[in-house]
Formats: sequence, structure tokens, C-alpha cells
Amino acid sequence: MNKLPLLAGVLSMALFPVFTQAEPDPNFHIYLALGQSNMQGAAHLPDTTISHPRVKVLQSQDCNETEYGYGTWRGHFQPVIRCKEGNREKPDGTSGPIGLSPVDTFAVTMAEAEGEDITIGIVGAAYGGSDIRAHLPNCADYDTCKPPYGSVTGAPVVNGTTPIYQWILDLAKKAQKVGVIKGIIFHHGESNAGQEAWIEYVNQLVTHLREDLNLDPAKVPFIAGELPRTGCCATVHNPLVHRLPDYIENAYWVSSGPMPDGTVLGDRSDHLHWSTFSVIEMGKRYAAKMLEVGNYPSADSQLSFEFEDFSSQSSFAPFETKTHINASGEQYIMWPDNDNQVLTSPSDSASGQVTAAFTLSEKATVGFKVRADMATADDDSFYYKLDAGDWKSQNQKLTSGWATLSVATFSDLAAGDHTLQILRREDGAKLDKLYLTASAGDITRTSSDTPSTDGGITASLTIKDDWTTGYCADVKITNNGQSSVKWNVSLDIEGTASNVYNAKWSQDGTSLTLSGVSWNDTVAAGASISSVGFCAKR
Repeated sequence: MNKLPLLAGVLSMALFPVFTQAEPDPNFHIYLALGQSNMQGAAHLPDTTISHPRVKVLQSQDCNETEYGYGTWRGHFQPVIRCKEGNREKPDGTSGPIGLSPVDTFAVTMAEAEGEDITIGIVGAAYGGSDIRAHLPNCADYDTCKPPYGSVTGAPVVNGTTPIYQWILDLAKKAQKVGVIKGIIFHHGESNAGQEAWIEYVNQLVTHLREDLNLDPAKVPFIAGELPRTGCCATVHNPLVHRLPDYIENAYWVSSGPMPDGTVLGDRSDHLHWSTFSVIEMGKRYAAKMLEVGNYPSADSQLSFEFEDFSSQSSFAPFETKTHINASGEQYIMWPDNDNQVLTSPSDSASGQVTAAFTLSEKATVGFKVRADMATADDDSFYYKLDAGDWKSQNQKLTSGWATLSVATFSDLAAGDHTLQILRREDGAKLDKLYLTASAGDITRTSSDTPSTDGGITASLTIKDDWTTGYCADVKITNNGQSSVKWNVSLDIEGTASNVYNAKWSQDGTSLTLSGVSWNDTVAAGASISSVGFCAKR
């Protein structure tokens, strides 16, 4: 198939006017996705496409299956990195196409979190089976410049091949012409499992990239991921991943440990590559860490509610909680679709109603947004009401898949407690997440609306990796109480925490305080969370 780089570039400029500007757009946030096959995209594609309208991908190779040539911007579809690789066997014995990378859900999560004014740009330059030395600018010193499974078509050719470092650098520089590089995510290790020198080679890669791209290390985090713990190499290699922050400025790592309910993040039965579920989760964990440590301008105070968290309210039914892979937390609520039902008269006593209670620390204007999927004119509405005001409707604004709608702006609300009620109007409207943004002061959940943290929470610490200047430990959170709670624990530790995974944290002297992130902040009665941990420097 003939490539269309010029046409694709013209289309890109037509679709995204920002690309015609002389200066890079500060609202076009670029992320580099580097490493081996797990980052390239070796998991089976899910039944439901993972995509986002504000995610753009820089085509990283000339591929027969797409019209987009190397180095041109396109929409978000799989594979994000390189070309399609065909079908592979699944754990159930059937086969299906691969191509899903952790960068897919990373990008979607970042787009949702960074807001409607931000476009996410993904630069993927990962190559399966590559030695870490093949990623260095001096790869010739190690005779590793030739990629193990053939050249990257379209990439810069040096001495008859396409060295990986020059490929990364070329794509990154193209991206810098239109946007700002905000971070690097990395997944590598199987080809160098357990090799102590791997740490220094990764340090060299990151150092050279930051220098050659003129990146401020303090503003561009580098985040590495653990290998699958069910795979071939995790036992010997993940301890090396944990030590990267000791060698690389502004570096972190994310855990591949189990979910809060104990579900294991595993491989696709080849003891090497992530399963679909697992790679989706790893992408979210990369994003959670990037949002925690990344360099983002200060913004208005924001509060969010997952609609499914209202399911215990007495007026919730006939709303039902449903699941969808692209929903926040993979759950949403809906008045089940049944012959286009419509609630014509809203009232405080109507069923199918949820209430979000919030508190303002000072007088502020509050923006109200809802993430929803409203595909047709028969399922595109709901009612809402602030405090003792009148019921109003959100209607006649369709979405293409999941999207965040700006519903209303409430001007000059007084400091203190407020309630926002959302009521069903048309069946089939899918409601995912509610956002409230305050122009001044803090906006928080009203205390009576915040799950309690009773005394039934305990925490235990187990050191799993220990070396002279530091160590890593797992933390197990257990709820011994009789109801689900938001957890928060404090531990006395040795040294200074340098990397904490799957938890928010602060340290005061020897006391390390931990609390949950969005996907693990609640622990059920009698249950435990074992996905939390940290590394510390002595």
C-alpha cells in the first residue's frame, strides 16, 4: 500500500489546528512509551475498543494496514506502537489479535484526568525482544544496533539499519514541534533479566534522552513498570526495577501486584506477556503515578464522585450498576433501557435519584460536569438540582462513546454545605462520573457523606528486597471492622520513602502515612489490600 505522509500531515493540520502554530502548544501533552514487547503491545485486544477522542498517536512505523505514514499524527486505535502482528493463542485455547499496550489505558486515564483543554499525544517507540543496550546511542559499541526482528520501516537509517535510540529521538523531536513532553513510561527487562548492569544502561538511556531533547529532569518523570509476577523473569528482575529511583533523577516504578480483592495480574499463558485485563490495569497504574509526580500547573480545586458509589442510597433504584471496560473504574449506572421510557415530571420524591453532598471552604463558582455515554436522542438526558433550587434538565447533547459533558456553572455559592441531586429522565442514559470544580478555596465531600475510617483498620509491613542503602517493603491493609471503610494508616519506618506505589502518602520523621488511590481507597469488611508498598533510602 502506498504511504501518504504528506496527505496525512495535511489531514492532521486540518483536524488539529494547533499543529500549524509556530510554537508548541502547551496544552498538547506528549508522553514517550518505551521498552520491549509488553510496552509495544503484546496483549490480546479486548472485545470493546479502547480509544479516546483527545488522544493522538504519532505513527511510529510505515505499516501496510494503515494509510498513515511514519511520523504523522493519527487518532487513537491499536496498535499504538509499530504494526499489527496477527493472532496469538489465548489462555482458553482460542486465538485472537494482539496489539494492546499499557499506554492505551494510560493515555485514556491521562486524558480524562487532565481535562477537556488538554490533548494527549503518544510517542511509542518500543521494540520486542530488544536488549537494553540496543536502546543506547552508542549501541555500536555492543553490536546491538540492528533490531532483533528487522528494521523499523520509515525510521532513520544508520549504517544500513534503524537503531532504536535514533528512532526514539526522531519521533520525540517531531512531537516536540507541536507539543510538550511531560513524561516517559517504560517497560523492559525480559532480555536482560537479573543483570545488574541493566540499571546503569537504563540510566544512560534516560540521561541521553533528557539531554538530547533538552528536557528538565525535574519536570519530566521517568516511570518504569514491574514485569508480570506470573512470568519468567519477575523474581530476579523486579528488584532491579525497584532500584532505578536510586540512580535516575525523578524516577519511579509501578507495581504489578494483585488487585485489592486478590485478583492476580498475570500473563497470557506464555509466562512472558501481559493478559488483556492485566495490561489494562498496568496502564492505569502508570497514569496514577504520573498524575501523582508529574509537573502540571495548579488548577481549581476539584471533587469527583463515581456514580456507582451512590448505589446504597435509598432512592437509587431503578438505577442499576453496569460494567464497561472504558468506564471509570469499569462501572457506571443506568436506568435500564426499556422502550424509551421518559420521566416527564421531576420531583424530590422521585425514585432513580442520587445525591452528592459537598462543602466549600469559601465563596466560589462551581462547575458541574458529568462523564457519560449518551449515544442517541432517546437516551441523552437527566435532571439535576442544586440545594433548594428548581429542577433542570441536561438534554439534547449526544456523545460518541464516553465523554465529559459540561452541564452547568453555579455562580457565587456560599461557603458551607451544599447538595447536588441527579435524577433519571430517559432510560438508557449511561452515567459514569460526576465532577465539581471550585474557583476558589477547597471543595470536599461533606463530612456526613464521607465513609468513616473506623478503628478496625490494621497494617502489616513485610520487607521483600533489601540492599545496603535501601529496601522495598509490601504493606498489607486489613479491615477488621463490620463495614466498608476508606483506609488510612501510619507506619514507623526506617529511612526516607523514595517511591510509594498504589497509595497516596506523606512522611513526617519516621512516620509514613498511607491512604488509598481511586481504585483501592475502600476496603470491604473482613477484606485485605495487598497491592500497596514502598521503597526507602537509608
